[in-house]
Amino acid sequence: MTVENWQAESSLTECVRMMYENHLDDGDITFKVGTEGAVVKAHKFILMCRSSVLCDMVKDGEALTINDIEPDLFRQFLEFLYTDKTKVTEENLEGLLFCADKYKTCLLAAQCRSSVKGFISTSIVCKVMEIAHRFNDTEIFEICLKKVDAHTPDFFFTEEFLNMCPSCIYKIVQRDSIFASEKVVFDQVDRWSKEECKRRGLPEKAENQREVLGDILKEIRFPMLEHQFLNDVVCETGILNDKEKVDILRQQLKAKCTKLCMFKKRERKWKATNLMICSVGPRMISNNLHDLNQLTRIAFTVQRNAFLLGIHLNMESLQRKDSRAIENLVVRIEPRDDRDTDQFIVPFSKCVAEKYINLY
Repeated sequence: MTVENWQAESSLTECVRMMYENHLDDGDITFKVGTEGAVVKAHKFILMCRSSVLCDMVKDGEALTINDIEPDLFRQFLEFLYTDKTKVTEENLEGLLFCADKYKTCLLAAQCRSSVKGFISTSIVCKVMEIAHRFNDTEIFEICLKKVDAHTPDFFFTEEFLNMCPSCIYKIVQRDSIFASEKVVFDQVDRWSKEECKRRGLPEKAENQREVLGDILKEIRFPMLEHQFLNDVVCETGILNDKEKVDILRQQLKAKCTKLCMFKKRERKWKATNLMICSVGPRMISNNLHDLNQLTRIAFTVQRNAFLLGIHLNMESLQRKDSRAIENLVVRIEPRDDRDTDQFIVPFSKCVAEKYINLY
């Protein structure tokens, strides 16, 4: 197909795109767009075909004024009307969804959803969730939540999480699919509430934390937490009142409740399911005393991005009198990439005294 005779072998869609991109016809309807009233021309036939709202607007053929959309965005909207395609980015997502909603162009909204899957990241997930909330777009909201699911628990430790709005925090904490223990959920929501108090200019006090948390507090699965953590950490914050503490205790004791429970007692689906262990080294600790000072390793690789949830040491093999000559047990985590090595030193007296140690 030659440029001079592009109409001969092109489809209708291709011909319309060529006409639009090369401005071969100025159009028969004029819009004054944006705060400056920029002149943008289009074709009534195309507009009437693509949008019932625009169909009603352009029937009279008079110049139309659009104040709530800026010229660049309106031209991009027209590009979609003419060609069925336009580039959706983080920057123009909200504007294009606004156009799709205002002019009832469902195909444009569908393209926005499809594009979000390609560029969504944890750094912008809150922004996109707020946009989805504004337009009541449950599909985009779910895309964002799945992105959060895929990056927990490490997402909880990011600045992006601490800067989220309350509605986003609520939607995240509400989910059963969080890949994190309830301790992590509580700790990080507690941190978020303190940051939210600062943003609102409130003193960092328990009653203010309860105020900013609102319904978020009810989504934390307190009955799933261990008694020691509840007593030493949760109760010390002062966030829970006495009635809530009693409710949690009754649930943990499985006592008969005459009223509906205040908090959910349902485990989240946070256990690892996609960890692919490729190689495992020798036992970390030998049964022979003279081997205890030797360097031993446990090595593994994974076939996807993974988050190390913890290291659990079984110290049964060291419960012997002849092993007390060892001063410390040193455990090192050595990633193969450029990240720093973590090192933990456990006093050997603790190894002898305790059967199990949750190291990390």
